[in-house]
Amino acid sequence: MVVGQTRKGTTVTGITGVVIVTKPGQLEVLKDYRSPDSGHSYKRGDAVWIYTERGEGYFRVWHNGQSYDEEATFMYQDMGGWDACVAADTCWGKKISFPESLWWVKVKTKKGATGWTKKHENFGNIDACG
Repeated sequence: MVVGQTRKGTTVTGITGVVIVTKPGQLEVLKDYRSPDSGHSYKRGDAVWIYTERGEGYFRVWHNGQSYDEEATFMYQDMGGWDACVAADTCWGKKISFPESLWWVKVKTKKGATGWTKKHENFGNIDACG
């Protein structure tokens, strides 16, 4: 339900946001691997559940009863991304499915009106890269 809108070009400030995972993704571990980033170890054949994107190829994952951030740039393969390990057949894991989620953002206008939107693609400068 739309309760308000702003005109194109109106400056708003992002106040907060929430990601709602509607369907987690999954990767399959291809070889025994100890992550230099998270320190977690994986065994060939393990299933790792993928939740939210954290940026720069990192994801919030669930494995063996723990949730933490892990680098898995190969998850973007065939989605406009690329990882050299795919071409070299050296990746530690393989994407089974990519997570599905909604990103809600609370914004505020200069006049003080606030509201939530899930149309974050309509805004610029929404992350540290601009």
